[in-house]
Amino acid sequence: LELLDRVIAYDPENATAHAFRARSLRGLGALEAALEAAMRATDVGPENEMAWYHRSGVLAGLGQELEALEAARRAWALTPTFTVVVQGYADALRNSDRLEDALDVVDTGLEANPQSIPLLNTKAGILRSLGRLREAAALFEQVTAAVSDPGVLVEYAEVLVRLGETGKARETLDRAESLDPEPTTLASMARVFADAKLPDRASETLIRAAGLVRIGPLELWDVLFSLYGSGPPPAVQKAIERLIEAFPEEPAPRVYLASELYLRGDAAGAAERYTAAERLFRDDDPQSLLMAHQVLAQFGRGDDATKMSKRAEPAARAHLGRRPGDRLIRRGLGYMLQHEAFKHAGEEGIDLARRAIEALETLVARQPNVE
Repeated sequence: LELLDRVIAYDPENATAHAFRARSLRGLGALEAALEAAMRATDVGPENEMAWYHRSGVLAGLGQELEALEAARRAWALTPTFTVVVQGYADALRNSDRLEDALDVVDTGLEANPQSIPLLNTKAGILRSLGRLREAAALFEQVTAAVSDPGVLVEYAEVLVRLGETGKARETLDRAESLDPEPTTLASMARVFADAKLPDRASETLIRAAGLVRIGPLELWDVLFSLYGSGPPPAVQKAIERLIEAFPEEPAPRVYLASELYLRGDAAGAAERYTAAERLFRDDDPQSLLMAHQVLAQFGRGDDATKMSKRAEPAARAHLGRRPGDRLIRRGLGYMLQHEAFKHAGEEGIDLARRAIEALETLVARQPNVE
């Protein structure tokens, strides 16, 4: 940063220096200062693709997905075959569930750079999201033979799990773990360990990640949903209990376990876990509020469920305003409103049904292959 500041002091119109200053500040977690530097970069260098590229990255870090997408598009329009820029635009499109568009962008980049490992890896990830798993696996095999990147190995393992090749997936995860992965990769690895039916490894890995970086509700819910059916009920419960211990201020594992216990016939245990979660609910964790509505409905507490829905809906909509591609929140919102619509007659019920349909139709429009 000191060197960049000296360059900028000498040449205040140096867009590249401002862009790399934004990148450095983003790496330090100073996102607001990074955005200021990125905006300065695009102001003085509107034709500088790296200025727009780094502006997109900062905006994505701030959860401003639509603005990040537009900045990435601006970068790509300037240099549509530059690998880093192609990846950035493709990732922004993926975050907005525009998967076919992302694939087109990467294929354009590959026409100019057919052996580009980064672009082949990006294409593999898009094919995975599109459900074209055999094609994705073939590309991941090619990429992981060329580079030893724990993040890529985790993505490959996820594809192998979905193809039913659990043994190979576990070997791939072990290889990734041996490469000292970064905390964000560890969080993804935890989810795939759960998908590979290793609930104890899943909880251990997420707790390990939490020792290195803050793990928020989104990462917790990714793992919790994958833990469903990942092993015998006692093993899954033990894994969730470990997460409750490790994340004492997060309601997610408690409210999730409450639902699981109720479905297994342990109403007393479910009520105990839900009561412990209640005091922890926050509006910046809409998935816990949506799950709380589900648990209250399971308990037969209809009025309390309706009251919770009135808190959960605005929290979920605020979240979707920042992250429109979050299909789990959109689906949960649609199902909650659908449930409430059946409970209310007249105009109120009709309005709830309309809002439920809007949420679910948007989900299908954004991702046609969603379950």
